[in-house]
Amino acid sequence: MIVTALLVAVTVLSFGVLPREEIAAMRAPSVAGVLESMVGPWGAKFISAGLIVSVLGAYLAWSLLAPRCPTSRQVRAVPKYFRENQRGKVPVKLAACSTNIVVQVFLVVTMFTTYAFQLAPTSPAR
Repeated sequence: MIVTALLVAVTVLSFGVLPREEIAAMRAPSVAGVLESMVGPWGAKFISAGLIVSVLGAYLAWSLLAPRCPTSRQVRAVPKYFRENQRGKVPVKLAACSTNIVVQVFLVVTMFTTYAFQLAPTSPAR
């Protein structure tokens, strides 16, 4: 509920600061431009730094969370070799390496793809 309230507040309060046309013309993240118009250039730098920290935190979380799926004791879809854990239940062997290799391959492919969202297969148009 708190995250939803913050999202609504940021979205709605932005329209109280600048006209809709100016917000639409801003480059992403537009909240940086809105805060810059309110407090000056340091506002955009503050939002940009927060965005970088957020993205790096999400990347770290996914890098640590993804190998836990195949190493879970309840998952029987992967070979036992992948499910082995070290002391402290840290994934070892191919679970951590293979998961991160797949993530890196997708990141590199996305970086060199012109139409990244069309790379993934979609259902046929009706």
